Amino acid sequence: KGAEAKNLPVHAQAEAFGSHTGILDNFQLVVLSPQVQSRYDEIKADADKLGIKVVRTKGAQYINLTKDPEGAIDFVVSEHTGTPAASGVKVQPAVQIPAVPAAAKHEAIKAAPAASTGAGTIDPLNVLVLCVGAGTSAMFANAVNKGAEAKNLPVHAQAEAFGGHTGILKNFQLVVLSPQVQARYDEIKADADALGIKVVKTKGAQYIGLTRDPEGAVDFVVNASNE
Repeated sequence: KGAEAKNLPVHAQAEAFGSHTGILDNFQLVVLSPQVQSRYDEIKADADKLGIKVVRTKGAQYINLTKDPEGAIDFVVSEHTGTPAASGVKVQPAVQIPAVPAAAKHEAIKAAPAASTGAGTIDPLNVLVLCVGAGTSAMFANAVNKGAEAKNLPVHAQAEAFGGHTGILKNFQLVVLSPQVQARYDEIKADADALGIKVVKTKGAQYIGLTRDPEGAVDFVVNASNE
């Protein structure tokens, strides 16, 4: 909200500790809430390898900034540039993830794109998208559903947090894993194999790009299911 009010090219994303590892390379600044300060050294070590700055916050300061959009944007810009946003400093776009070319976006997909597939030529496809807290998976599932509607394809996606999928897994033909849950791939795949369900992994930039590209997202799941 503060970035919009000040017309600054800044974007912030919230993530739970532990689910940040697969997407860390998409950012230039990491702000730690007071609750994760004890993991500072661990987070900083990962960030340092990628040239990303990590900044800590104090309790009252953190709470106050959640209620002060312009103060919050001043804080992150100041930490990133060393100059308060209020001073009129020009901020280069910091967290814009460029559109991923179609070839790279579907680098693991060899089948023909869904764009060339009519609604009558594919079977209905139910897709389960898993992440740690059902946050980014909801974005991905929403993109798939919008793309399916735009292309008139019988595809439906649903988001779920890891652990909440076990009772509903049988209702799907494809499971898409966010980068955050790749460490549980073998466990998820064993459950899916028992039901004849395919599991596909995604990469960090690819996953984020597809959440913003409905037609690309539906192409991805249709092609993955047809491999």
